[in-house]
Amino acid sequence: MGKETDRRWEQGEDSSLVEFTSLEYRPSKQVVAGEDIKREILKNGIRKLERETGVSHHTIDKILKGERVRRKTLAKIVKQFQRYRETDKAEAVNPGR
Repeated sequence: MGKETDRRWEQGEDSSLVEFTSLEYRPSKQVVAGEDIKREILKNGIRKLERETGVSHHTIDKILKGERVRRKTLAKIVKQFQRYRETDKAEAVNPGR
């Protein structure tokens, strides 16, 4: 009797077998782009955005379809839009430069 049991439970040799750690669930690292971001992508062009951000056209297509993409990837695209706006402002202030 008791042959199937583990002796470590009886002898208390390894307390790590009894310890338990809880898992912490974090919010998803994937997000869906809003309509304003989709419009901005189409306005600036997929290929141009692909070249300047390094984001693949497959990922940009996913954004346009409303599918989930990594938060970091979408942030990279939004940051590029901010650069476009800064460039547009600089050209408006100094035309012909």
